[in-house]
Amino acid sequence: MPVGIVLSGGGAMGDFELGALVALYNRGVRPEIVAGTSVGAINGAAIAQGEGGLSQLQSIWFSLRSNSDMYLEDVSLNGVSDQVKAYLSLSAAHLIVDLTLGMGPLLPLWPIGDLVLYAIPIADLYDLFNRVKAAKSLFNLNPIRAKLLAQLDANKVKNSGIKLRLAMVSLESGKLRFVDEQGKFTDDNTQVSLLDAVLASASIPFIFPPVKLGSENFVDGGVRDILPIQVALDAGADHVYAICASRAAVDPATSFDNKNLLDIAMRAATEIMPDQVQESNTNPPRGWGANVRIIQPEVNVNNSMTIDPGLIRIAFGYGYMRAADMVDAYPGNDIFKLFRFLALSDLARKITEKRKAIWDLEYDANGEVRLSAVAKHSQIRPVPDPNALRMVRALKLELKALVEQRQTDFGLGPRATPLPEKLDFGKVTVPSSISLSVQVRNSADSGMPAGVSNLWTQWEAHDWEPLTATPWDFFNSVLGSVPATTPPSPTVSLTDLFLTSVSLSNAAFAASTSNIFLSPGQSAFVTITFHAGVAGVQHGTLDIASNDPDRPVLRIPLTAEAVVLPPTIAVSPQLVQFGVTGPQKKVRRSLAVTNRGSSALTISSITIAPPFKVLNLTVPLSVPPLGHISLQLEFSPVAVGNFAATMIIQSNDPSRQQVSVRLSGRAVEPPDRTGPPRGSGR
Repeated sequence: MPVGIVLSGGGAMGDFELGALVALYNRGVRPEIVAGTSVGAINGAAIAQGEGGLSQLQSIWFSLRSNSDMYLEDVSLNGVSDQVKAYLSLSAAHLIVDLTLGMGPLLPLWPIGDLVLYAIPIADLYDLFNRVKAAKSLFNLNPIRAKLLAQLDANKVKNSGIKLRLAMVSLESGKLRFVDEQGKFTDDNTQVSLLDAVLASASIPFIFPPVKLGSENFVDGGVRDILPIQVALDAGADHVYAICASRAAVDPATSFDNKNLLDIAMRAATEIMPDQVQESNTNPPRGWGANVRIIQPEVNVNNSMTIDPGLIRIAFGYGYMRAADMVDAYPGNDIFKLFRFLALSDLARKITEKRKAIWDLEYDANGEVRLSAVAKHSQIRPVPDPNALRMVRALKLELKALVEQRQTDFGLGPRATPLPEKLDFGKVTVPSSISLSVQVRNSADSGMPAGVSNLWTQWEAHDWEPLTATPWDFFNSVLGSVPATTPPSPTVSLTDLFLTSVSLSNAAFAASTSNIFLSPGQSAFVTITFHAGVAGVQHGTLDIASNDPDRPVLRIPLTAEAVVLPPTIAVSPQLVQFGVTGPQKKVRRSLAVTNRGSSALTISSITIAPPFKVLNLTVPLSVPPLGHISLQLEFSPVAVGNFAATMIIQSNDPSRQQVSVRLSGRAVEPPDRTGPPRGSGR
């Protein structure tokens, strides 16, 4: 059953996808097909590297601290004010409409709401308009390009065995096209750079520059397909986890009775139309005709342009919870399971919203300036607020209650997760053995990522240093102090996994284990050895029993084929050199004859010429399967000279019935050791 993972566009909201991927991998899900658009192409290419790709991807995301870690302003923006740069980061989507519909040749018709909200001077707007009207984009992806250049290995992608599909749209043809794991377009096999293909898929029009591939310029695949499920199905997937980085539906708006042209255009172009594209890509009218599960947030943690270490981790946690629910609590058509699924989803949303509220309040507690304040050109430097800290602590306690309620409702029991789910030993030569291992992991996580107790004992992550090590330490500012207090300890805990037995259904297989008790997150390896005794295909099952309440027995299918190879002769060395000796002397050397086949090798004759011979030769000789014998050769010249000969070995090897071994030796007269009589003079 080929598994596909599909990853949507969403810019900076790709952190939700990362959390979902980690949850899926922790549950033993490994894709054979990966399809991605935009940031989904970046995430998808990383995991398409195979082993280690996901951990590399997580290290990239968790290293991001500000927008400049993902993108930089285009040279056209050099010299614009920090206020305008902050506005662009917060409202780039608005600006697309402003520039395409609202800016005339003389005066930018900027939305009145933005002028009031951000108080951007008209002179700055004129300056921005004049700078960008000739540019291809506002920003570039050079920082991400550098990270991918260091982390993305095209050879690993090519050789991982995972099919990859990266979506992008040609500006020239307007067509949606895909690049595969070989770095080739799927429609005409044109070879391109895989790194450039990833960046092309992520190049949001107007925001980032198009990428030239071959003879065409390409932009974000989300222009036509924000969640490319169909291409994963076409590639052979019959079970798909589709991760959508942004929520479905459009937030209700106030009456448009008195709204102007630009308000209507912005509502349609940046909210309603993208939502319709997403809805069409996610839920086609006739369904998918396959097992497709959509993993999607109910609320957006951040926007597509804002990079913040705290928001990244909050969205990561939300993605993890949503994916865990979709795998472990998927209701199918069961109405009772649906109630549990909805309750868990509601708790995931509440935890996420609570964390974001805490993250936001921590700015006030530490006297830090928000990006929105920079965009509004605020000159007021806030002071650390003890009342805000008290509110942070109160919200942390509420967060703890929500987290532990979700853990309890999800389940605290152990979870046995095998990797891989089946073992194929391939062809094994008779008589030999081969061993493979199954990793059994206690993946109990109660539907939450690791380190959940840190959510209420530590600050959320920020791109600035908090005033205290934790929110519970002594706090002091000009507005007052707050005494230190001890944060509450967890009141729920996960259960250890106990492997009670390991059994096999076929005696051709044998098993051994490396551990019995596994704490959450720990793994044991069950090593299975196949002994190829007789020719033929062998099937069996490995049953691993444990105290996992949902899956008390892991059944791993086993397959192996024992093959009998014809006798295969090999000799070493193929040139036997006896060196230098004297007449009537003897020099001996050994010759190894090996049978690399799994049938007996019979040596029927050995032909050798003097002064060379084989000692104690009795033919026929038998060499057992995968065995060897040693022949003792002797060089015994009777006169001086250089000697060479060829020894011929004949056997029942069907491909080499005759093998030649070259022999060489030299005989010289010994030096004259006689001298003048002792005591005689010269």
